[in-house]
Amino acid sequence: MRRYIKKKGTTITGWDNKPTVRPTTFMMSTKFCSLHILKKGNTRWLAREISMVQKEYLDALGLSEDHFIQWLAKFF
Repeated sequence: MRRYIKKKGTTITGWDNKPTVRPTTFMMSTKFCSLHILKKGNTRWLAREISMVQKEYLDALGLSEDHFIQWLAKFF
């Protein structure tokens, strides 16, 4: 994420919605702790749309929403 921020010359939303150029792993985990994945058969989806901040983090990680859901599904 920090490489993405440096390459793009931008910031990402950090604590208290303040911009940062130094996001941490813990900070990232707090942004995604409220997600709920629904499953029916082999299909998985999020219970509600992800927030703009979560989209911002996924972009910085180089992940699409679908890839993120599939990655999370490995643990559940």
